[in-house]
Amino acid sequence: MAKSKSIIPEFMKNNPEDTFMFTMPINLKLDYESFSNSHFNVIVENLTKNESFLTEMSPGIFFTHFTFYKPYKNGKIDKDSKQYLKKDKRSFDINTDFASDKKVSMYNLLVTGEDDAWEATSYRFFRNRFLEYTVEEIAEHFQVLDEDNLEALKSYPCIFAYEGADSEFKIGKITSIKRQTDALEIKYEFDEKITSKKFSEIEQYRQALDIRAWEMNRTHWAVKDADLYSVLGEIIPASISISEESVPLPKAKDAQQHASSVKEFINKVFSFQHDTHIHEVFYRGHSDKQKYKLEPSLFRKDELGNYLYLEKEDILYRELIVSNSSDFLSDSYTLDRLVRMQHYSLPTRLLDITSNPLIALYFTCKSSIGSDGEVVFFRIQKEEIKYYDSDTASCLANLAKLPKHEQNKINTGLEKHEFNEQPVIKRLVHFIRDEKPFFEGQIEPSDLKKIICVKSKKSNERITSQSGAFLSNLFKKTPFSKTGMN
Repeated sequence: MAKSKSIIPEFMKNNPEDTFMFTMPINLKLDYESFSNSHFNVIVENLTKNESFLTEMSPGIFFTHFTFYKPYKNGKIDKDSKQYLKKDKRSFDINTDFASDKKVSMYNLLVTGEDDAWEATSYRFFRNRFLEYTVEEIAEHFQVLDEDNLEALKSYPCIFAYEGADSEFKIGKITSIKRQTDALEIKYEFDEKITSKKFSEIEQYRQALDIRAWEMNRTHWAVKDADLYSVLGEIIPASISISEESVPLPKAKDAQQHASSVKEFINKVFSFQHDTHIHEVFYRGHSDKQKYKLEPSLFRKDELGNYLYLEKEDILYRELIVSNSSDFLSDSYTLDRLVRMQHYSLPTRLLDITSNPLIALYFTCKSSIGSDGEVVFFRIQKEEIKYYDSDTASCLANLAKLPKHEQNKINTGLEKHEFNEQPVIKRLVHFIRDEKPFFEGQIEPSDLKKIICVKSKKSNERITSQSGAFLSNLFKKTPFSKTGMN
């Protein structure tokens, strides 16, 4: 007769003299293929050692064997635990190395359309393809690639795949990530114990791995909230060790300064060091620092990480002009129209900023009363600031007229002559010459990778009240680094 599986958690077996208490379920991870594999992420307190840690527990165990906020020793109620429970207040050190069965379940999905790309030892992803098809919460963590985030990405297992529903893929890990101006260069190695697989072999696990419709038809790098080895357990050899633990998502970094009154805020503004001959300072206010990010409205995503407006940018641009054409008659440049569209609340590639800190403070305080707001400071070199008639601004602004599938064809890695021979660039030059007939017609590839600060015309009351400066993010989807004040 087979022995029934023990319901005593490993951490209790390994510490039979210690008293434990299950205090708080963080979330429930459902396995839709096999409900018995679902689990709670639970905070457990070791009352004996005055520690707490995170572990995974089956929902069924709580329904039949354990209860929250009850003391247990070696799987049974500890009747001698009053010495611990008499304390009204307790503090605990978080010891994340204590729980033997904890694991952060994340993986990287890397897809390329280049033939035999994964036969080399390195690969470059353009930054505007990084974090596509990634849920918003995870994407937000990895917007700024500091050392903590890079280590986290390298710790996750990876699927290295080619475009196409029935292409081959390999499993391995990233060994290094090099940050470049417009790209991320990775080096990697494959797990030799796992042979190449056809994507059709894991089609049935698509939902569990959060691989979406059409996702395998686009070059991109996604970070997924799924336990790769557990989901693919049936096709991965049993000899593969899956005990290596991922680095958890780094905590979001808080603002550098705090202010609780207008007077304190103004004092902080005056204390912000900069050379007025070299730099100009701009500000932006967010009423909810958790909700709003430093990114133009065009690049906003839903909770699953899908872009809400980006795929229809050229249509949104043209439809607003068609329906309100008289309002745009005085606008000479595409940038002028984008500025006006911004204040029609149309999603654009522009991010409003102001040179008046009190205006930024007003937008911080005018809504979301119960939330923490923030004012973000931008210190920009004066020689880098563009004006409404800048050629660079025209190159970037007119990208809005190109359909997304044409924008995706732009290869900024080419030499200048070859770059300008691309059909999509010739079409972009055509749009620019509509507003600047004497435009030379030779675009610097690097100009399309820039984030620029541009001062536009003060063509309506709202722009005038906001001091008329905009930060134009017209190619890259990465946010801006910032100095903030809560």
